[in-house]
Amino acid sequence: MLRSISFFGIMALGMTFALSLGEIDISVGAIFYLVGVATSQLMVASVDPIVAALLGVVLGTVLGAANGAASLLLGVPLIIVSLGALPLYRGLGLILSNARDTVVTDTSSLFFEVTSHKLFGILPMPAVVFLVLVVVMHILLSRTHFGYRVQATGSNPKAARLAGIPVDRTRLQVSALLGASCGIAGVLFVGYFRAVDSSVGTGFELPVISAVVIGGTSILGGSGTILGTFIGVLIIAAISSGIVHLGVPSTYSGFVTGAVILVAIALDRIVRRRQAARLAATRRKERSEQT
Repeated sequence: MLRSISFFGIMALGMTFALSLGEIDISVGAIFYLVGVATSQLMVASVDPIVAALLGVVLGTVLGAANGAASLLLGVPLIIVSLGALPLYRGLGLILSNARDTVVTDTSSLFFEVTSHKLFGILPMPAVVFLVLVVVMHILLSRTHFGYRVQATGSNPKAARLAGIPVDRTRLQVSALLGASCGIAGVLFVGYFRAVDSSVGTGFELPVISAVVIGGTSILGGSGTILGTFIGVLIIAAISSGIVHLGVPSTYSGFVTGAVILVAIALDRIVRRRQAARLAATRRKERSEQT
């Protein structure tokens, strides 16, 4: 289970920043796939696997940044841009691979030795990277000025702009960060499985976004939590594995996940309304005391 959740979990960490801005990118699975295809194709072409892996992460970052730049230039939400980017990136991947599986046969490099290694004989390397990134991303979102800019922009873009926060640059940086997380996940996938087929990444959008929303990040922006996303990833994985172990048909997985998402959104709205009501009551009390 640790291995299976690591890839979409890493992407969910990047998506947490996007949702904290009030944005959604549904092309994450396509970026993951295109990075995987490009990286494996470079390795098949005898490019050093470490160099190919680095180029794969760069490609993911560029693709994410391209989505963000298009959103800013066109003046439309990121989700609109990603509606076009999803088939575009997946189509590019299919063209590069001729819609066939790409298998890396020469796996003698240190890259494959590291990515297929299990820490303490238990933790697969993708899971180790995921856990490390949970810590790094948590610090980045909750303990740095960049994280403050992300939350402030998502909460109230106009107020953030008036406060001197570079809103457009923050949006572009978050898009690049999301792309980088997809790139890292894609490279790790190639390193671990040493092959990429044409179905890889298909449907990843739902578990990625679901984990973030279930973890407590507001879909409206202004409030995000990496630790919550980590818990959300575990919940999504538990739902999937629980359905399998209980012998329930896999077709119910989407239904259960969707129900959990709706409950999470409803709870978020209830909490926000109560917070707004308490704030309004406090302000009325302060005004009455002043008079």
